[in-house]
Amino acid sequence: MVFPRTTKAWDFFCEATREGLDKCEINISSDDPTVLNLPWELLYTPDYQFLAPSVAGMYRSLSGYAVRAPMEQLSQDKLNILLVISRPYGEKDVALKTIARPLLEALKPIKKHVSLKVLRPPSFEEFERELNTHKGFYHIVHFDGHGNFDKNSVGFQYSYGSKGQGVLVFENTNGSPQIITAAQIAQSLNDCRVPIFVLNACKSAQEGEGSFSSVATRLVSLGAKGVVAMSYNVQVQAAKHFIERFYQQLVLGTDISTAVASARRQVLNQRLRPSPKGDLPLADWMVPVLYQQETYRPFSQPSTTSDTLDIDDFLEEANSKLVGFPEQGRYGFIGRDYDILRLERAFRQNNIVLLQGMGGVGKTELTAGFAQWLEETQGREHLFFISFESGASLSRVVNEVGRAVWGDKFSQYSAEQQQKAVLNYLKQKPCLLIWDNFEPVAGFPEGNEPLLNADERDDWFFRN
Repeated sequence: MVFPRTTKAWDFFCEATREGLDKCEINISSDDPTVLNLPWELLYTPDYQFLAPSVAGMYRSLSGYAVRAPMEQLSQDKLNILLVISRPYGEKDVALKTIARPLLEALKPIKKHVSLKVLRPPSFEEFERELNTHKGFYHIVHFDGHGNFDKNSVGFQYSYGSKGQGVLVFENTNGSPQIITAAQIAQSLNDCRVPIFVLNACKSAQEGEGSFSSVATRLVSLGAKGVVAMSYNVQVQAAKHFIERFYQQLVLGTDISTAVASARRQVLNQRLRPSPKGDLPLADWMVPVLYQQETYRPFSQPSTTSDTLDIDDFLEEANSKLVGFPEQGRYGFIGRDYDILRLERAFRQNNIVLLQGMGGVGKTELTAGFAQWLEETQGREHLFFISFESGASLSRVVNEVGRAVWGDKFSQYSAEQQQKAVLNYLKQKPCLLIWDNFEPVAGFPEGNEPLLNADERDDWFFRN
């Protein structure tokens, strides 16, 4: 027993819980990695069963570190999230949108109060560039990828006589693994004033021999207000349930500890996990852990009035960045995550990507799904879909883009002015143009009249 009934600790526990566990928080404060690494979430009493799902909050803190000076208040207009999705192992990796999809679904009801951007490419260099460009902007960095503990690493903590530290796996520009230490990440993020870090990575809370060794403790020691990490390998389904409830609670204005506690209860209540033998109950609610030095509330609850309609709710379609796309099916675009990942990587290397295949294999659906993904994650300024199936000309392409950007006044200008304006816009703004059934432009199938002759094609594609 940890707290025998005859000790003062047990008496203190009984007094603290007299008004109910939901009024209590449990803080494990220590600088000893052995203590921090114990599965405190499994504290159990005969009367209350497991404590962690019932208390108002449970978290770890570093006893040797004072609470840092208050961080300057971030914008309360939106909850700003930078999502880093690292999939360096391709087809063998977790599906690209495993975490992003439930996260986007969870944010839908409060979409106008949240700004979510996916880091492209998910390299550490781009990570530093994005945060330095927007210092003091992001409330949360969410890393969705792989983490581990490198016991042979010698970083900052080596001067304290210990070895090993947590690492996260980013991607190089070509998609290969890029191993980054906790010290590198912590220093960069602290400099850019990001208060909360969600590490949806395996073993991101595992401790080494020193309190600086893991990703979570290193970040907290440098001033992070809260770090949510995984103490063991986590099932994909459990991660989905956890992050869904966690973000829903944050946007309602709760503090980090309360949000984690609510998310943990959600995982406990949804305990069935897929297996080769069918769905089996799994007690993985104790895997996510929270590190914090003080209570922190990143976002104020959006003010709403039940008797007032917000016109923004009706303008969602008008504000869409998708232009000319075919209507989605009833259930939207599902699956093909590896194909989406391949397209993401292809556009890192080239401005023009050719998608080819037999008729009916789903090329159009894939490109439309890819565009939807980019639109949801701030991947492009505008996304245009133009079908050449029934014939289309260069002037139509220019007109589709121009009218979407500048409205009806675009038609007042000459063809030469329109073309120049569209070209300048596409050079300055990151956009995606999808040209569906493009083969008729070159006269395919053989024997058909090309929509553009050879000189026109060369002039348009190579000069511009």
